[in-house]
Amino acid sequence: MKIRDKLSSYGYDSLAGADRIELLLELVNCRDARSKLKLIGEKGISLSDIFDCTEKTRGVFDEDEMRGIRAVKGLNASYLLETLRNNPEKMDSPEKVAEYLRTAFQDSLFEQFKTVYLDAKNQIISMETASEGTSDHAIVYPRNIAKRALELNAVGVILSHNHPSGTCDPSGDDIRLTQQVADSLSLFEIRVLDHIIIGRYDGYRSFRESGIDYAMKSSFAIKEDSAGFGEKESEVKSKRQSLIDSINDKFENLSGRLDSPETEAEIRRHLALMGKTYRYSLGNQILISFEAMRRGASPELVESFQFWSKLRNDKGENVHVLKGEKGYPILVPVEYKIYRKNEDGSFKLDAEGKRMPRVDPKTGKEIKGLAFKSGAVFDVGQTNAREIGAYGSIEYRNRNAPAAEGILVSLKDGIRKKYNVEISEEALSGTAKGCYVISDRKIIIDNRPEMTVPVKISTLFHELGHHIMHGDELRNRKTDYMIIHNERGFREGEAEAFSYVLSSMFGIENRSELYIRNWGNSADDLKERFTKIHDAVKSGIETLKLDEIISQGNRKDIPVILPVPVGQPLGFNQQRSFGITP
Repeated sequence: MKIRDKLSSYGYDSLAGADRIELLLELVNCRDARSKLKLIGEKGISLSDIFDCTEKTRGVFDEDEMRGIRAVKGLNASYLLETLRNNPEKMDSPEKVAEYLRTAFQDSLFEQFKTVYLDAKNQIISMETASEGTSDHAIVYPRNIAKRALELNAVGVILSHNHPSGTCDPSGDDIRLTQQVADSLSLFEIRVLDHIIIGRYDGYRSFRESGIDYAMKSSFAIKEDSAGFGEKESEVKSKRQSLIDSINDKFENLSGRLDSPETEAEIRRHLALMGKTYRYSLGNQILISFEAMRRGASPELVESFQFWSKLRNDKGENVHVLKGEKGYPILVPVEYKIYRKNEDGSFKLDAEGKRMPRVDPKTGKEIKGLAFKSGAVFDVGQTNAREIGAYGSIEYRNRNAPAAEGILVSLKDGIRKKYNVEISEEALSGTAKGCYVISDRKIIIDNRPEMTVPVKISTLFHELGHHIMHGDELRNRKTDYMIIHNERGFREGEAEAFSYVLSSMFGIENRSELYIRNWGNSADDLKERFTKIHDAVKSGIETLKLDEIISQGNRKDIPVILPVPVGQPLGFNQQRSFGITP
């Protein structure tokens, strides 16, 4: 098929590199085009080599042909820049920016780094090449970008570079460079709006769309919260506030329907996720949890874009987030310096004219403020980690069912050493499965034959929950038995929720009553319960190093603990559980 027929039938984007070179030769009316195409193939000349007149092209084209090639390149560059400059409304998304930037790279076989400089209205001042390198890297100096931005009086920049290999996944160096450029520009109150990587053909990756954090360190940058190209600062603040409002709305909504079975099911789903996301704040856990429910998804391991980009399999292949995947929204905390000010509100400057940070007079350390911006995390199912076999190093390893006994032993040893709480298995009266003897700092688990290993683990976690959340309160006699008795559902619910979270990490589905009807009557009450459980869970997981213990066993081989019918006792000894020895 002739090149013009291919172009007419399938469009420019469908053309391979050799086809695009053939099209160029036809456009400039090259003589003996077939021989030139053969020579170009033999010498490995790319379209970018031809446009940039590299050493490889020496002797291939005569002067008339080179004038024609330069004219095509000039027209293309002029079209691109004028379109960006005159139609800013068309550049309101990373996808549209990438569409035009792709033309600028022209299928280059070598990495190029380009910077788009913007004015106060986010309109293009200039697009310039900052560096050209080899097939897999280019050297970029942040100070040169900052210098040029000042010369052009730019207030924002978009960074972009190509990956000749075709993949659009950013490397650790790409992320670090972006942070360095952002830090350098922030000194002059110039913002990095995005960094877009262009693949060899049609792919692209936007740092902003992918939730990659390249927060600038100055107080100005934090306040501005790094608005995106085509995105107003008010829209950024609105996005951040909408996430905060969403968290509050979720608590308000739940607190109004605690009597509903559907509410308990939602809370259980959230608790199951809490163990997998214990490093995240409660607010972010709520955002992830309810977004997962909205999508009908069950996240297993959520991490930042940077985390997945750094992960490799045994062959050195990179993990990447799959194209088109949308992250789970979270709020990202960012520290910023607080500077001293004069009475008129201006910044105090030192002898070198630099702003003077506020310092804590007691410690001598700089005082930092904390702000939040919207970000995103991605579940392992949104990546190719499993496909390329890169998930083994972080996935719970498969073992045989008997390993569950070893897990119980490890948990007991850990609790003894870390919490100074003795654990024993003894016969308990009645239906009690366990108790926490406060005066002796001791957890007792019933030794009846029907007490399987999963039931013992869940019981152990329940009593540990009492120790962590209620032990000090009882030992210091800030409450008494009658209050405890009257609030039994409330406190038992906290301990049971703690057990539910930690048990679920071992594949144990504990369906015992959570007593959520007694968790409070308002959103603030519910937040207080969740916060207490969240803090206890995080402390328990980190103190006992549960991730390491989990890797010893097979989560799928531990059976389900059957539910206790509503209205019947859980089987925990009330008196001994709360430190009242008979």
